[in-house]
Amino acid sequence: MLKPQKNQAHITGLFYAMTTAICWSVLAILLKNALNFADSQTIVAFRMIFAFSMAITINALLYKKNFKKNLKLLKRPPLFLILGSLGLAFNYLGFMKGVEYSSASNAQIMIQLGPLFLMLSGFIIFKENLKRVQALWLLLALVGFSSFFWDQLELGSSKNLILANIWLFWAALTWVFYSLVIKHFTKKGYSAFELNLVVFLCCSLVLSFGINFDQVKSFSINQWLFLGFLGLNTLVAYGAFGQALKYAPASQVSIIITANPILTLIIITFGSGLSPFIPYEPLSILGYFGALLVLIGIGSSTLAGLNKKTS
Repeated sequence: MLKPQKNQAHITGLFYAMTTAICWSVLAILLKNALNFADSQTIVAFRMIFAFSMAITINALLYKKNFKKNLKLLKRPPLFLILGSLGLAFNYLGFMKGVEYSSASNAQIMIQLGPLFLMLSGFIIFKENLKRVQALWLLLALVGFSSFFWDQLELGSSKNLILANIWLFWAALTWVFYSLVIKHFTKKGYSAFELNLVVFLCCSLVLSFGINFDQVKSFSINQWLFLGFLGLNTLVAYGAFGQALKYAPASQVSIIITANPILTLIIITFGSGLSPFIPYEPLSILGYFGALLVLIGIGSSTLAGLNKKTS
């Protein structure tokens, strides 16, 4: 049996992972709407700029005693952390391009290569154990992902879909590198808040070179607020993600996060007729069947991992 304190930390980590999954489940839908008034580079740049501004403001107001301490890492960030930040910057741009060239649901499905690669890294690099039953359920989830992708390929534009998925594939790889960097620094005792200040600043500086200032001049107050909300989503999602990696195994964090496309699909299926902000996306029986396999595979694998931890 796990000790109560260790068990509580594990549950805390899974809660943070679920918070990240919820934030990311609505993100692609929000980004698709943002493309109506701004291009990809401008959107991702202001996502990060707003996220960094919010992070440092919250730090100054709520953590006055530790404010200077949390800025210490920002003044002299390790090179490895800077490289990880660049990986996240490319991930942001790649995911945004994936949303632009395809649909919100396709982008959410394909970007799950990231959590799956992260899960494998948990087994290979961090020596986390994998039960055979977990592997079987994950294999079922992979069949579901494949079915969903084939459905999108049949219903959509092959050229744009392939271009989108090339962007998403590289976005997933760079996200894995970023995640491993964050895992490394959380293990060394750095807080998610300290790390995110560095990550958000580096990403803001790099992505700001792609801002279309002609578009910026025409933004309305509502459009600025919309970009600000994207920044808030980023701040909450990555703050929770860093904490999840601190308290829970990378393999289980990745499994929970992989479930966020299912939430996206549910929102699109039931909300597209209710709100103009939720775009309609065609999906056949094969696509729904694939999504169901993903849900069953991920849910069962997560339960198998939890049973292992608590036995």
